[in-house]
Amino acid sequence: MRTVLITGAGDLGGRGRIGIVLVGTLVRAWFGWSHQLWGLAPDQAAWDLALADVAHHGLPGFKHLIHYPHEGGSLPLSLIALLCMAIPGPVPPLSWAALLVDALVRYLQIGWAARLFGPRTGLVFGAWTVLAVPTMLPWATVNFGLHALMAFAPFAVAVMLKEGAGPFRTGLVIGGLASLAYDVWVLLPVCLAWWLMVDRGRSPRAWAALLAGAALAFLPHALVRLSVDLGFGSEQWAPLSVRGAERSELDPRDWPVRFVSIWADVIPGSFTMGPVTDPGVRAIAWCVLPVLLIGSAVSLMRSGRAAAVAGAFVLAFTGAMAVLPLFTIRADGTGIVHYRYVPFIMPLLALLVVDGVCRMGRWWKGAALAWLAGCAALSIVYMVRTPVAAHASDEATGWVLGRKYGERPGDLLRMMSLLDPDRRPDFLRGCGWGTAAALFDGRGPRDREAIERGRALLTAYPSEAQAEVWRGVERAFDPAVTPRLDPIVLDELRREGR
Repeated sequence: MRTVLITGAGDLGGRGRIGIVLVGTLVRAWFGWSHQLWGLAPDQAAWDLALADVAHHGLPGFKHLIHYPHEGGSLPLSLIALLCMAIPGPVPPLSWAALLVDALVRYLQIGWAARLFGPRTGLVFGAWTVLAVPTMLPWATVNFGLHALMAFAPFAVAVMLKEGAGPFRTGLVIGGLASLAYDVWVLLPVCLAWWLMVDRGRSPRAWAALLAGAALAFLPHALVRLSVDLGFGSEQWAPLSVRGAERSELDPRDWPVRFVSIWADVIPGSFTMGPVTDPGVRAIAWCVLPVLLIGSAVSLMRSGRAAAVAGAFVLAFTGAMAVLPLFTIRADGTGIVHYRYVPFIMPLLALLVVDGVCRMGRWWKGAALAWLAGCAALSIVYMVRTPVAAHASDEATGWVLGRKYGERPGDLLRMMSLLDPDRRPDFLRGCGWGTAAALFDGRGPRDREAIERGRALLTAYPSEAQAEVWRGVERAFDPAVTPRLDPIVLDELRREGR
């Protein structure tokens, strides 16, 4: 019986699960290709250009394979993308990589859904994954940030807890997966609580084993971050920083308000990806929220510890979104960037709802059909209404790469050589903008070392490129852009650099 559950999703079987995954992959591939979704992502364009540099000029350094230092999972994606460069056509290599990994993630999720809640729930959840909800669809071809592609992690750990895996082994899995994406750390407190409830007498020993396993598995990633050049050398980041976002401060009195807003606005808003200030989006959100709560409540009442663990993971993640400054709640927020964190937990939340509707007695078929039809309709409307994306901004691409490689103008110039000549001025402006933002964010005119370093970097560009780079530097000091830089620093740069 155990072998059946490992290799197949209950009544689906291995072939049925593969068929569902392929249909979902075709939907996502069509959506990405027909709408050129990667055009929405300067981060992906920057990462793609760094990989193209590797393919054309060899590997200049390990930092070319890791997009952001905290995203260890970008290493395997980079390696897959390099293999995909042999595929002709307009689809970027990183989009091929995302499509392959997304398919694998859904395959695992469907099997684990059946192991957690049984074959009926696994079957309905599998059907749900085909069209899912709008917040899940773009990330199969838009590749930056690993929240969606790591959405299998809560499933994996929930199955381990249900099936009695030891705390050290569970810690190894959590630490290993956290080295791919830091989202996974939110599962750790729930696991600590699990062993406290399961075996009070041995919980301290279990906690020690869990934490030791997590630390041991995470250690290689931490050592790489501390010892290897991963770029962003001009940024004032802590050793294990997440883009420096943790330096922002939140008033603890705002935590409850943020938590309520995440549940009332962000999560139901992700079913349309629109701003909750829009009356239509708000109306749909208020229809979706009761369904989420009722479906989850039924599952929690009727599915025992499996549902309790899944529900605790959902609450832990939304609680982390509320108390950590990484996520900025905006009532007018819209699109994939604003809702990018939600895909990590959305499949598990959807699984709770699916399990709830599958346990509604004789009404389960109608309830399941209504849930699937409602989610599918929202996804279809979203895909139809999404405009074809324009080409990713070369200036924004240069900004991303300027922040990462700004200390090595030669790397930036080598990447620029891969662009068409008419795109290079915008790229150079972005490089100047990003380099200045990285160097002078939080620094003032008394930071003579930073100013002198900035002058050296600017003069390292060939004379024919310096005018565009300087335009980018001047834009970085525009009071309307973020981060806000001290304009006196620009005066000092002009005095010393021209």
